Amino acid sequence: MDNHRINLIFLWLSLICCLVLLYDASFVPLKTSTEKVMQLKGVGPQDLNPNFTNYTLKTDYKTYDISQQMYHQLEPGNEVIVYRSALTNTRQKLSYLADEQVYTQILSFSRREIGLVFIGFMLLLTTGILIFYKKIKIVSARTNVTIFIVVVLIFFLIMHFS
Repeated sequence: MDNHRINLIFLWLSLICCLVLLYDASFVPLKTSTEKVMQLKGVGPQDLNPNFTNYTLKTDYKTYDISQQMYHQLEPGNEVIVYRSALTNTRQKLSYLADEQVYTQILSFSRREIGLVFIGFMLLLTTGILIFYKKIKIVSARTNVTIFIVVVLIFFLIMHFS
């Protein structure tokens, strides 16, 4: 197999990956499960960033980064509802009921605005490279762009599934 064919295979796989991530983040129905809060922890300002405080919520299954509001409203022993994707089983949202009001926090990077913008950008970039692949005369440039797209999408997949 020559370099041209390998690049095209990786570009098409990257395009399919972008479409699956977009579909998973936007259109797939969510299934719910209930998890019990085991521990809440707030780590104060660090030496590197004195204005930053990190709040974590530990359940019987996983530890989540949470907002300050969620940290102050929850107590150990409370139950939270975790919304998972029906397609990939990744955790998408965290929700709880307090004062007869439902509070929700987005967990998945791909469901946040920046994640959706990033998926859209990578989708357009990959589609553009596939359309204009023959017009790029410099073979090393085509290879480098392909490697860049694949590495960025692997990083994004790790963020999506973590």
